[in-house]
Amino acid sequence: MPNKLLTAIRRHAAAMLHSSERLRSDVIKFKGPTAYLTSILGNYYIPVQMIRSSAKGDIYKGVNIKGWDFNWCLIKQGKPSALDDHFGRDMKDRLLWQKEVLEDIAGNVPTPRFLDFFERHDHSYLVMEYAEGEPLGQKVIEVLQGRTWLGLKTDEKKQLLRWYMETLKITEKVHQKGYVHRDISDMNFIILKDNSLCIIDFELSYCLSRKKPAAPFVLGTRIYGP
Repeated sequence: MPNKLLTAIRRHAAAMLHSSERLRSDVIKFKGPTAYLTSILGNYYIPVQMIRSSAKGDIYKGVNIKGWDFNWCLIKQGKPSALDDHFGRDMKDRLLWQKEVLEDIAGNVPTPRFLDFFERHDHSYLVMEYAEGEPLGQKVIEVLQGRTWLGLKTDEKKQLLRWYMETLKITEKVHQKGYVHRDISDMNFIILKDNSLCIIDFELSYCLSRKKPAAPFVLGTRIYGP
């Protein structure tokens, strides 16, 4: 893509980012610098903000320019040989499994939709819709403000109970599709702008009905994984 066009796209993306109320991610907030890369990833995805950096791969908030819609997307990177386990699997295998799960539960479980998977320079990339919202755990902290249950107002208690009931309903839908999430936490539920919830991060999930993966990936939530 010509440099002038790429520069124009990046400026548009920066304007989108600046106009947002505040940057949110599906995992944590990252106050680091804007993360422009040297080129578009997978022909359609431009990273504009790093959300998290780790040894297993970086996560970016990006712009999806496919169809020139300029929608936000989440770009999850898998670095080669990262998290190699006893079964010869690495981050590529985890991302491919997450892709398979997202495609299978689409339309049945409220979760960001799978968009793309590709490889570039030995790195793997999973692209999903971006869940514009705030982690449930963060919202609960904002409601509590250091108070106990007895110190909350009735409306605040009702709001917390509504969120709790919705997490149970979503988890039930995951189970009805034959999956155990294995990483259930308040940070893996996102409260969207309309106050509804969605669940994210199926990288460690396990399908009971199909017995896949053959061996569950390690490091799920304690006492929750099979």
